[in-house]
Amino acid sequence: MDKPSSSNAFMLGFLIYSGCLPFFVLFLHILGVVDTQDADFQKYITLFQHLLIFAVPVAFYCIVTKNRLRDIVPHQPLSFKNTVLIVFIALFTIPLMMWVGVITDFFVEDTISDSINDMMQNYSMGYLTVAIAVMPGVFEELVFRGMIMSGYKRTGLIRSSVAAAFLFGVMHLSLTQLFYAMAAGVIFGILVHYSNSIYSSMLAHFVINGVQAVWSKLAFVYGSDEIAETAEETPFIEIFGAVTLMVAFTLPVLILLLYAYIHINKGKNIDYKYSLTDKEEFVCELEAGRGKIIDIFFILTVVFYVLYIAMMSFLAK
Repeated sequence: MDKPSSSNAFMLGFLIYSGCLPFFVLFLHILGVVDTQDADFQKYITLFQHLLIFAVPVAFYCIVTKNRLRDIVPHQPLSFKNTVLIVFIALFTIPLMMWVGVITDFFVEDTISDSINDMMQNYSMGYLTVAIAVMPGVFEELVFRGMIMSGYKRTGLIRSSVAAAFLFGVMHLSLTQLFYAMAAGVIFGILVHYSNSIYSSMLAHFVINGVQAVWSKLAFVYGSDEIAETAEETPFIEIFGAVTLMVAFTLPVLILLLYAYIHINKGKNIDYKYSLTDKEEFVCELEAGRGKIIDIFFILTVVFYVLYIAMMSFLAK
């Protein structure tokens, strides 16, 4: 992808495909082709859903456009120094996501806690690590900080990372996840931009989801009922105050870590065989801030998202 319209068109098609996929599976269930209530079916569809949701559109795009992923996605190897920094950046991003999530939960009904609790109850830690950390870390980053963000590269760092982060939030098809996914997505975009490597956001995504999976599993094993009851009985203002205090201490550290990461990578010699563009184009055009992000495909994506959320809210009643 070499321009915003390509990214937006891909995103619209991807969102329609992923939004309609559950209804297609339900249709197969009605026909008797699959049994969605079967425990084994639920186990394997949860584990491999990212292959179905992400790999199919990516493969279709590559076949139709005759592009290779290595020509679309930046894939410079990570240095040891960058790897260590990325792990700590990811860890200090978690409180920020929690803070945004707490604010969101005050206005929007939580629609994912029950499904997460079911996963914690029914599946092993190894299974959860693959399903929650590995698969999303690889496939979601491949699409959003790889394919889609590459189309925004000429619009500059801020616009490209924010636009890709917004679509990343939209991809979850949930108001509950929209804003904290966006917050993480902006940071992921910064990591990829300065390292010229999709592996940076994949690693950060894996660390964040992996920590959350381990924490949720341990909470479920050791007193999930007590934790749930305490959370329900605690007033919002107390939860918000506690999380805000935590962010007040961790956010400055996150900013310092990002500054160190940018300082280490800014202006370094990039191996352009791993880059999305050749050296001349990278230097002359990447920072030019050119390109229009919002077009008819972008608008239709937002419209589809709003209609989908409204429809799912109606069906849930």
